[in-house]
Amino acid sequence: MTGFQRLEAIISVPFQVTTEGSVSIGTGKGDGLRDNLIIREAGPESKPVISGSSLKGMVRSTVEAVLAQAMPGEICVPFVCLGRDRTVPEGRKEDCGRSSRDNPCPVCRMFGNTEMAGRASFRDAHLEGDFPETTERTHVALRRDTKTAAGGALMTIETLPPGVTFSGKVVLTNPEDWMVGAVIEALELLPSIGIGAKKTSGYGEVDVDVKDVEYKFKGPGVEKKTKDHFVAEWRKLAKLT
Repeated sequence: MTGFQRLEAIISVPFQVTTEGSVSIGTGKGDGLRDNLIIREAGPESKPVISGSSLKGMVRSTVEAVLAQAMPGEICVPFVCLGRDRTVPEGRKEDCGRSSRDNPCPVCRMFGNTEMAGRASFRDAHLEGDFPETTERTHVALRRDTKTAAGGALMTIETLPPGVTFSGKVVLTNPEDWMVGAVIEALELLPSIGIGAKKTSGYGEVDVDVKDVEYKFKGPGVEKKTKDHFVAEWRKLAKLT
């Protein structure tokens, strides 16, 4: 498909995420009692959400890592993600937004960069059913020498309990076929990757159900394709077949 000169297709990938354990997708801010509060739709008493930015970060990093192995030297590293010495890692190329504006890498074509819009829009995943009562979990850092609690290192985190379901969607405008498949397969990896903060400490376990793709708009001459087709095109590009 083309870029944005013509509107050829708008495709939605709907999905549900259900928490299987404690999940903390935090604001990074506290309220005096808790050090990190979960993200909500509006004020402190409103419903929690899974932010589209959290989902986009997970999907982009997964797609980028897979394609960097399948296409050595063809996938860029965003400038802000480089280390202090600004050295581009072996097998990657310089940020397309700074060096390859006329020939962006596949990841930039899908997600965009500082010079171009992306084709994938990640919407917030909203709560289904009743507003759950959140829980709190407290952590403390340990001193390495005495194996005892370190002073001033107590942290309390607000979390979502197990059994909470959210519905969301990723909307792609004029996508290349592989991009739709990449979203589907990356979302299906969420149970293995986890979501939110402190995944190495037991948080972030979820189950995901990716639904059939939906054509929200289909221009003249655009062939309607199946979920299996999109996944096959992604696996071909990523050399996963």
